[in-house]
Amino acid sequence: CSSVGFAQMSGSYTIDNTQATAGTNYQTWAAFRSAIVGAGVNGPVTVTVMTDNTESTVDFGAITGASSTNTITINGNNKVLSVNSSDAVIILSGADYMTFNQLIVRNTSTATSLRGFRIHNNSDYNTIKNSTIEFTSLSTSSTSGGAYIAFSSSTTSSTTMSSTNPGAYNTIINNLMRTTNVNSPGPTYALTIFGSNSSYTFLAQNNTVRNNTIQNFHRCAIYMYYTNGNQIVGNDISRANATSNNASTTLFGIDCEYSYATSRATRLDSNNLHDWPFLGATTSSSPTTVYAFYTFYNYGNATYRFAMNSNTIKNVMAFQNNYLGYNYNNFYFDLINNFADNNDVTVSTSSLYNFHGWLNQYNQNEYRFNRNTIQNCDGGYYWYGIRNSYPSSACTVAQINGNTIKNNAKAYFYHYSIFSEWTYNSTLYPVQINENVIEGNTSDYYYHYSIYAYYYGNYDISRNIIRNNRNTSNSTSYYHYSIYN
Repeated sequence: CSSVGFAQMSGSYTIDNTQATAGTNYQTWAAFRSAIVGAGVNGPVTVTVMTDNTESTVDFGAITGASSTNTITINGNNKVLSVNSSDAVIILSGADYMTFNQLIVRNTSTATSLRGFRIHNNSDYNTIKNSTIEFTSLSTSSTSGGAYIAFSSSTTSSTTMSSTNPGAYNTIINNLMRTTNVNSPGPTYALTIFGSNSSYTFLAQNNTVRNNTIQNFHRCAIYMYYTNGNQIVGNDISRANATSNNASTTLFGIDCEYSYATSRATRLDSNNLHDWPFLGATTSSSPTTVYAFYTFYNYGNATYRFAMNSNTIKNVMAFQNNYLGYNYNNFYFDLINNFADNNDVTVSTSSLYNFHGWLNQYNQNEYRFNRNTIQNCDGGYYWYGIRNSYPSSACTVAQINGNTIKNNAKAYFYHYSIFSEWTYNSTLYPVQINENVIEGNTSDYYYHYSIYAYYYGNYDISRNIIRNNRNTSNSTSYYHYSIYN
C-alpha cells in the first residue's frame, strides 16, 4: 500500500513546460491541478503561466480551504492552453474562488458539443476575465451543441440542468469569444446559464456576464433558463467571424426564460447586438426568423424589476420575421432607452413575413415601455413598432411614453407604429401613450396607423407628435390613420 501526500499550497507558482518540476513550478496544467485539488490551500495562491501547453481537459474539483481570502488566481500571461475535446478545455466541478485572467483557451475539436469552459456542481465566486476563448476547427453546425462557456452538468449538452445549482456569484468579464477557421458556423450557443430545477425560484444565482465580445454563434448567443438574479450587461454580440448565411434558420440573441429576483434584479442591459447573419449582409435567405431578445415568464418584483434597458440592435436581417423582442408574461417589466436601427425583413409579399418590433404580451403588475427608438427598419407585410397585447388588468403602471418611431419604410399592407390591444385596465390606471414622436414613416400599399388603441381599454393618449407619415401607393383606396381608437 502506498500513498502520495501534498502540502497545502499558498504563495506564487508557475506553469512552465521548459523548466524541471520544482517546488513552485509545474510543467503541465494537469500536474498543477492534481496538486491543488489534492492538497487544498491555506493562503492565497497565484499561478503565472509561462508557456503554451497542449494537454487534455483540466477539471478543477472542490479545493479545500478556498475562500474570499484564500483565492486562486491564474495569470494566463496570454499563453495558450490547447485541448482537443468534445467536452471543455477547463471544467469547474465544485471549484470556488478561482480567477482565470489573460488566458487563451483553445479547443481544436471538430465536435459540435465542444466547450471552452464548463461550470457545474456549485462552482461559486469564480471569475473568467480578459481572456480569449476560441474554437479553431469547428466547421459543422448544430442546433443543440456546444458553447464557449456553459453552466451545465452534462459532458455533451450545454443545456442540461439538475437539482444542483451549477454555480453562483461567478463573473465573466472582458473576454473575447470567437471562431478562427474560415466561415465557421459557430457553436450552437456563445454562453448558456442554467439554474437548479429545484431551487431557482428562491435561491440567488447572481452571476454576471459583462463587457464580453462574442463574434460567432450558430443559434443563440446567450441562453438562460431557470435562473435567479443573473445580469447580462454591456456585451457586444455579432457574427463577425461568419461571411455567409450559415446561421440557424431561427436565430436568437439573448433568450431569458423563467428568471426570478431574490436579492437583485435580472438585467439584460446595454448590450450591442449587430450584423446578423454576417457583416455586410443586405438580403438573406437565412435566418428565416430572428429574435434579438426572447423573454418568457421572468418574475421581477417591485424591488427588483425585470429590465431590458439601453440595448442597441443594428444591421440585423431576417428573411421572413424579425423581432426586436418577443416578450411574454413578464412581471414588473422595464423596456427603456433601447435603440434599433436598420433591421429589415427582406420579403414582404405574404402575411407570414412581418417586422414585429417590440412585441410585448400578457405583461403583469407593472410595465414601462419608454424612450425607445426604432428607425430605418424596413419591410414586412405587417410592420409593428411597439405592440402591447393582453396585459393584466391589475397593471397599476402601464406606460408607452416618449418613444421615437421614425423613417421606417416598405411595409407592404399594414403599418402600426404603436398598437395596444385588449388592455382591460381600470379607469384608475389607464394605459399611457404620451409624448411619443412618430414621423417620416412610409407604407407601400394599404393601411397606415400611427397609434392604434384596440378593444377593451382605458387610455390616456396625450401630447404625441405625429407628422410626415405617408402612404406611397398609387392606389386611391389606401387608408391613413394618425390615431385610431
